[in-house]
This record gives sequence, C-alpha cells and structure tokens, in this order.
Amino acid sequence: MRLLPSLRGLAIGGAVLLSLGAGGCASFRGQPEPLEAKTDALAAIKGEYARVKVLPAYEKLLSDKKAAYRNEVAYIWIGASDAQYNAFKASLSREMKGSAFGSALTVLVLNGAAAVSGAEGARALAVGSATVVGASGALNKDVFQDRTISGVISTMDAARTRKLTALRRRLLQETAADFPLGDALTAVSELNDSASLFAAADQIAATAAEAKTAADAEAKTVPATRVALLSPELQAVRVQFKAYVLGLDDASPQLQQLRAALGAANDAQPRELKQNIIDKYVEQATGTEVVNALTAPLKAITGKEFKA
Repeated sequence: MRLLPSLRGLAIGGAVLLSLGAGGCASFRGQPEPLEAKTDALAAIKGEYARVKVLPAYEKLLSDKKAAYRNEVAYIWIGASDAQYNAFKASLSREMKGSAFGSALTVLVLNGAAAVSGAEGARALAVGSATVVGASGALNKDVFQDRTISGVISTMDAARTRKLTALRRRLLQETAADFPLGDALTAVSELNDSASLFAAADQIAATAAEAKTAADAEAKTVPATRVALLSPELQAVRVQFKAYVLGLDDASPQLQQLRAALGAANDAQPRELKQNIIDKYVEQATGTEVVNALTAPLKAITGKEFKA
C-alpha cells in the first residue's frame, strides 16, 4: 500500500505538477519510481530476488530458517531502494537547474508554508510566491532555488531515514511469524513513497507552523510593555527646557527654585543638580495637560513659557 501525502500536500502538489508540465518537466513524478520499475538499475530484485521467486522459496523453508532468509532478501531490496532513491535525488538536482522546475518547487514550498501560517502570514508568503515567479533568474537561483532544494532534500532524507530505521528494527526484533517476508518487502517498497516533494513541502510547512507557535508561546512569557509616543510638540518642549537648564550659571538661584518646584533630588554638584532637574521634568512631562500645568510655576521662576 502506498503512503499518501496529506490533503494539504495534495492540494499544493497539484499546482506544482501543473507548473512542471508547463515547463517541460511533465515526466518528473515528484518522488522515486516504484521499486521494481527500473530494470536496468535494479536487476537483482528482478532476477534471483524477484518477489515471485523469493516468496515461494520462503514458504518452503523451515520456520527456524525463515527469519534469516527474510532479512537477507529484505536487505538486498533495501540496497536497491537506496540506489533508486539516490538516483532520484541526483535527477532532482539536475532538474533544479531548470528555471521552470526550480520556480515551481520554490512556489510549492512557499505556498505550503502559507497554508499554515495564519491570515497575515499566508498573505505575505503568497506575495513571496508571486515574487519568486516574477523575479529575475539570478534571484531565483541564488536566493530561493538553491536553498529550497537543500531544505527539501534534507526533509525527504529525514522522512525516509525514519521509515528505514523502523523497518530495520522490525527485521532485528520480530520473528518471521510476526513479520513475514511479504510484509517486509511491502515495507521496503514503501520506503521511497515517504520521500516525495509533496510530503517534504508539507513537512516544511508544518515545521514552520510549529516554529511560529513556539515563538508566539515564548513571546507571551514576557509581559507586554508599551511606551507612550510623545507628540513633536512635547518633544520640543522637553528639548527647550533641557537647553534652558543646562544654560544656567552653576551658581544661579534658579536651580534650587526649579529643583523645589519639580521635586528633584538635591546635589552639591551643579552638573548633577541640573541633570536631576531635567530628569524630573522629563519624568513628569509625559502629556500635554501635565506640561501645561507646569507652565505657570516654571514661568514664575524662569520668565519663560514651556508650553505644548
């Protein structure tokens, strides 16, 4: 039985197959051929180790001999499967050099991520897909295509390795009665089914969604803080007051008067005292009403009107 990609993978996969067909790559399947399809590269499992030959031979064996024979045949099939998968990856890399296929694959991955990224993310990634299709060839190859193919192949490798590991574990641990040769050969045939462009794009999209969910959860662990934005008028008043205080003579009695009016900390050093006055004013002058309320008492001291 073949492994089917998810509905999302099928949906986005249909779009890329149309693109591949339009670009001259209609024969490219998006995953390795069935294990017994290429007789030139897989002669072993079409000859002595063909299914029609090994299954009858297996049934004639004594029960204590079946597991060893099952494993022998299964690993020969695994070797053939490995060879076919490596040939598929080499073919994929060659096809990637074509701009039509490269763009289609990149759009497949971007659209897959868009499908799981929420409304805003989907719009952004959809724009990204259009950009890839319409961008220059150099941009497609250098920025998107080369990185896309690397990510897709790594994802396919990981999926296939997981299935192969599970299969090897069954061959090691299970008896021939629990895992007969026919089931083992079916499992080998399904190894490469998990290594498809559609499944890889689907997994990349799912991983992106998981990363976004984790990032959102982490963001919620930090309390939100908001900084009030000051109007240009308030900023101007602050700058004006700061310039006035810094321009006062160190011995000016206005420094102590301003300190008292604002409730700033005292300091024997004029430089520090001026900074305390400025800091206190900035701390209080966060809105037009506060600034204007300070206008009268400050004008009484300075003769100047600090008003927003």
